[in-house]
Amino acid sequence: MKIWFISLVIILFSCSRNSKEVGIDYKENQKLEKLSTDTFSIKDWNYLGTGKSKKVLRQKDSLYFITLNTSQQKLELVNLTAKKIDTILDFYNTDQFLKRKLEFGDFLAVNLDSIFLFSNKNAKLCLINSKGVIKKIWNINDVYESGQTDDFFEITTVDSYSFHFDLTNKNIHFRTFPPYNFDSDKEFYKKAFARKFNLESENFLESFGEWPDQYANQDFLRPNNYNLSYIPFFDKGIYFLSMKYDHNIYKYQANNDSLVGVFDGKSNFLNTFEKLPRKRDAQKYISFITTNGSYNRLMYEEESNRFYRVVVHEQPLKNPLTNRLNNPTFNRSFSIIAFDENMIKIGEMAFDGSAFTFFAVTPTPSGILINSKNIEDESENIFTHINF
Repeated sequence: MKIWFISLVIILFSCSRNSKEVGIDYKENQKLEKLSTDTFSIKDWNYLGTGKSKKVLRQKDSLYFITLNTSQQKLELVNLTAKKIDTILDFYNTDQFLKRKLEFGDFLAVNLDSIFLFSNKNAKLCLINSKGVIKKIWNINDVYESGQTDDFFEITTVDSYSFHFDLTNKNIHFRTFPPYNFDSDKEFYKKAFARKFNLESENFLESFGEWPDQYANQDFLRPNNYNLSYIPFFDKGIYFLSMKYDHNIYKYQANNDSLVGVFDGKSNFLNTFEKLPRKRDAQKYISFITTNGSYNRLMYEEESNRFYRVVVHEQPLKNPLTNRLNNPTFNRSFSIIAFDENMIKIGEMAFDGSAFTFFAVTPTPSGILINSKNIEDESENIFTHINF
C-alpha cells in the first residue's frame, strides 16, 4: 500500500537507551503504585529495535520474546527465562526465502512450531517453524486481485495491528482498504476494515469491521486516522476497536458488526485533538503528527486477561532548547493504560521518552516488556520488565 505521507515522517531507526534511565512515573494511579521492575541485558546482539511486530509467548516452561526485524529481514527469538538468544533466522541469507522474493512486513506467532509471516511486497503468506522450515506458502495476491470491488481493494498488515488467526475456523484476518482516499474521503469510513482469508479453501471470505458512525460524518481531517487496532475474541464472537484520535474503546458483535459497548479509554495525558481542513498540505501534516498525541495501539495478553493501550503524548513542534523541529517518533514521552478483562481502567503508567520508546512495548503474562539499547554500549540490548 502506498501511504504517501508516512514514509516522509515516521522512519524507524535503532533506539539508543541507557539501562540506568528507568524514567517511570505514575499519575492518578492507586492500583499501580507498587510496581516492581526487572532488568537484564544480552550482549553481542545486533538487534536494531525497528520491528513493530513483537510477541511474548510461553512454550513449555519458558517465555520467548519474538520479533521481526523488518530492516534486516530477521526473525529473532530470545528465551526470556534463560535470558539468552535462542534463534535468529536471517531471511536475506536463506535461499528458500530469497528465490521466492519474500520480504516480510509482519508476523503472527501461534506457537514456536507455527509462525505466520506476511510479505506485503507480493502478498504471500508463509507458515514456518522457529527453525525456519517452510511448511506452506499461500499466494494471496492472485486471489484478492481477482476479487477487488468498491468495498475491497487492497490488504496489508503494515501498521495495522490487525493481523489475527482464528484457529477454530482456520481463518487469517487481514486489514483491508477500499479504493478511496482514506485520509480525505469520508466514504472510506463507511467500508469494512478487515477481511477473512480461509487457509483451507485458500479464498477470501466476507469483509467485516465497522467504524463508529461519527467517522463517516467528520468534516475535518486528522492524518493517519485510518490506522486502528482491534482485538477479536473468536470464542465469544466479539471484537474491541481502538482508533488513534478517539478516547473511547468500542465493543462490537462480530457476526453483524453491531455496536454493543463503549468504554472509557481516555489517557490522563491527552485532551482534545487538532482538526485540519480536508485538503492535503504536507507541512500541516508534519506539524500535526509531530505535536499531537495519539493512541498508538491496543494490545491484549491472553494469560493475564488484560488489555494495554499505548498512548503517545503531545509535544511542542520545536525543541525549546535547540529551536530545532522535534522528531515525530523518537524521544516522545508515552504512557500505557492497563485495563482488566472487562475493559475497566486499572491505571496509567507514564514513561520518559529519553529512556524508552513507545513502539518497543510488548505485553507479557505478568506485565509489560520494553526492549532498548544501552547508549554506552551498542552491542548490549536491555530488557526492562514491569510487573503489573
